Amino acid sequence: MLRLDMNMWGYKLTIIGIYAPNEDNGATVKDEFFTNLNEEIVKSGSGRKLILMGDMNGRTGRKTGDTVLGNFGEDRVNDNGETLTDLCAQTSLKIWNGFFNHKSIHKYTWEQHTKNLKTIIDYVITKQDSKLKIQDVRAYRGPNCGTDHKLLVAKILLPYMCTTKDKHKETKEKNVKMADKGRKYNIESLQNESTKFLYQQRLNGKLNQNGFTDREEKYNYLKKCIREAAKEALGEKEANKGRKTIFWNEEIGKERQNKKQLFLKWLSTKDNNDKVQYKKAQAKIRRMVTNYRNEFWDKKCLEIQSYLGSMKSSESWKFIRNTRVSNSGNSQLNLISADTWEKYYYRLLVEDRKEFLGQNERLLEKRYR
Repeated sequence: MLRLDMNMWGYKLTIIGIYAPNEDNGATVKDEFFTNLNEEIVKSGSGRKLILMGDMNGRTGRKTGDTVLGNFGEDRVNDNGETLTDLCAQTSLKIWNGFFNHKSIHKYTWEQHTKNLKTIIDYVITKQDSKLKIQDVRAYRGPNCGTDHKLLVAKILLPYMCTTKDKHKETKEKNVKMADKGRKYNIESLQNESTKFLYQQRLNGKLNQNGFTDREEKYNYLKKCIREAAKEALGEKEANKGRKTIFWNEEIGKERQNKKQLFLKWLSTKDNNDKVQYKKAQAKIRRMVTNYRNEFWDKKCLEIQSYLGSMKSSESWKFIRNTRVSNSGNSQLNLISADTWEKYYYRLLVEDRKEFLGQNERLLEKRYR
């Protein structure tokens, strides 16, 4: 027996090459051999893929609907073949030769022309639950060289398995892509003529390479130059570290920590006074959030109104888009209903001053006469 342990494309693979005793050998020799083979199979463990190949000197026959033997083998069985079949059944192995229907010349692996004998004694064996996909097993007549055995070839497919190295590589590439995607520059500073001139000078100084082999190389070069010039002349914005609550500040955060401590104290003591203190802290935070929200919106609405129609219109629309729909898909703004708008414009447009009361009705009567 020859054993080879190897790692191939993420698989831990054990290949055992076998030359079994002849049928004419004594029972002691054959028992010792199959005992050693069983020990090697057990040593491979459940974490390794196992392939047994070689000259077993056994005729296993064929069976229909069996997990070890296929129904395309030969008819005859000998002692070595029965022992091999029992060993495979005990260790959950599968003899693949009989599971593929081929011509007789592609089934038999040993042939002796002088005695007109031919049989199947060379096999390819794997575990029954192996992830290795055995696509074909057949004998070839051409490559025979000084032997009465034929070349037995098995086509084995190893499904792709993502290794730790591949995962690190994918993570690294993903981080690079995310870094490029999240990189933002202070393009607003281009409104300044001096900054704009500086950016043009930096970009012109970098665009000095010629003789590109293909479009992809030229595109990557231009992208690199534009990014480097923008970083040097404009500067990068701070990366967005996730969604932040709009109506929140440090003072509210401190009160929240105080409320949490009061809540934990009430849970431990179950005292009514502690519960009252906790409820007061809870109400205080609600008032603070309400006041801060109103102040924030008053300030933000004035800012949006002043920016719209100016050179900073994009900043206003960006804020409106981000505020309308959060990352989770929930609206942060309460949409005003049609009834509310109708009441608002009714109060805004209908005259309610005393000196003009009654004129609306007279104007309507005069219009529809």
